[in-house]
Amino acid sequence: MWNVVSYLITGPAMFGAVGWGLDHWLGTTWLVAVGIVGGMALSLYLVWFRYGTQ
Repeated sequence: MWNVVSYLITGPAMFGAVGWGLDHWLGTTWLVAVGIVGGMALSLYLVWFRYGTQ
């Protein structure tokens, strides 16, 4: 249970932080949103792959 919650929190947080760093470095404003959405998608995939299959 707590593994699933940690995946769903850390995925968007980490990819959002990477997007924020790239935004700061490149001078853009949209990579944070892409990082958060991509991190959530990857987190959901990992949860489904790890716990959704038997």
